[in-house]
Amino acid sequence: MIFGYARVSSQDQNLDRQIKELESYGCERIYTEKQSGKNSNRPVYQDMRSKLRFGDVLVVHDLSRFGRSKEEIRDEWKALVQDEIDLVVLNMPILDTRKYRELEGVGQLVSDLVLTLLSWMVEEERNRIRTAQTNN
Repeated sequence: MIFGYARVSSQDQNLDRQIKELESYGCERIYTEKQSGKNSNRPVYQDMRSKLRFGDVLVVHDLSRFGRSKEEIRDEWKALVQDEIDLVVLNMPILDTRKYRELEGVGQLVSDLVLTLLSWMVEEERNRIRTAQTNN
């Protein structure tokens, strides 16, 4: 089954764009949540996570849907991959675990390197936003 997960950080933000992308991709079930990504104790995400099974695909618009810090993102990614759930990040097509399945070790290395770099970029962007908010 192809699952989609859309999240925004606050109640006044709009999920429509993410939902449309997930629908266009072909997600069969889409979970939506309006809650900060500052920790992984998000009820809708945890509910969806409990339903994911071997061979399922989880599609998100952006890597930051998994969390705000590179450790959170990397830990959740690795847990999902370990459970043999494929991951697709729509705005970063290189992050599609299905592409690397046949490459075994090399594919895992490429995926790990890209994930580490991109999760660091997500964390840095969050830090820039936080700094800008405190300076205003």
